[in-house]
Amino acid sequence: QDGGATQVFRPDAQTQLMGAAGAGYGGQPGGQTRVMGAAPAAVPPQSSWSQVQTGQQPVVPSGPADDDEPRGRGLLWGLIAVAVLAALGIILVLALGGGDETPTQVEVPEVVGMTADQAKAELEGLDLVYEPLEVASQDVADGLVVSTDPPAGTMVDPRSAVRVSISGGPDAVAIPNLENFTQEQARAELSELGITNVTTENVDHPRIAEGRVVGTNPPAGESVSPETPVVLQLSSGQVELPDLTGLDEAAARQALVDLGLSAVITTEESDQAPGTVVRQSRTPGPVPQGSEVGLVIATEQQPDEVSVPELFNLTVDTAEERLNAANLNLGTLTEEPSDEVQAGRVIRSDPSAGSPVAEGSGVNLIVSSGPADNGGGEGGGEGDGTGD
Repeated sequence: QDGGATQVFRPDAQTQLMGAAGAGYGGQPGGQTRVMGAAPAAVPPQSSWSQVQTGQQPVVPSGPADDDEPRGRGLLWGLIAVAVLAALGIILVLALGGGDETPTQVEVPEVVGMTADQAKAELEGLDLVYEPLEVASQDVADGLVVSTDPPAGTMVDPRSAVRVSISGGPDAVAIPNLENFTQEQARAELSELGITNVTTENVDHPRIAEGRVVGTNPPAGESVSPETPVVLQLSSGQVELPDLTGLDEAAARQALVDLGLSAVITTEESDQAPGTVVRQSRTPGPVPQGSEVGLVIATEQQPDEVSVPELFNLTVDTAEERLNAANLNLGTLTEEPSDEVQAGRVIRSDPSAGSPVAEGSGVNLIVSSGPADNGGGEGGGEGDGTGD
């Protein structure tokens, strides 16, 4: 390869050409080999590539960006991966935390066979509401729990009611519905069931006649032992009338209907809101069933009426004073001639004297402008007299 020029470009200053210095390329004598110096300082020393060209100018590399591009891409994908993992973590936390909005349910405990007091303590200790009900039972001893509703093992919300059936023993009987019975009939019915410890109390009721049964305590349907005291609630024949003043008419009427009472309506002008009850005929408190109650309903106040005073032949000033004294106002003034009424004095009023009008109304006056101008008629008369 005599006379041939071979160029070796090495950007790394620490890289050395293989072989002895000054030796021909490939060991051929006479070959000319030239080694290019290190690249400028701007080229990073970590670049290790080389380029060999024969008979051409050296090609300068594009710079450090080409080498850093894979690193930049790796960093970008790493950040994306971190963001995705963070988002998944947030979603997982929200999904797991969403259940906190639903109150934790509790399991109805097994209380069958417990005493009523024990069952009550057990349920209330779990934040459940204890509702006892006595029932007859051939199998469970008197005073012990027969069953619950809902049954044991059921999951319920806190503060849920649990009905607990308590055994009244094998002799327990159900209280019958005695509504509208006479006292004698009710006592006889209970006596047939072996219940003899019976007392009475009076209660108000809008429709059940006085002396008849309204209800019982314990209520109808509940099982009790024959020795249990039973109270017959008898109608007093009365109802409690509330204070209805200030209510609107519709609400007051409905309140009376609910009590089995009748409304008698009258109206009255009042400064109270129109349509509301001004007063009632009966004092609030006990009243007989079916009573009538008078209600006075407010209507808008109307102005009081007064009579227009006599104003004939008065001056305008005097006429106005008379009107003001009667709680009336001076209206418009209209003049017209009059041979009888002196100029500036009132001929008549509108409305006329004695007419009823609302207080504060205006009264118009017709005022004399003096005698009418008869001109030619008077001149002709005087001429005729002179001619005669």
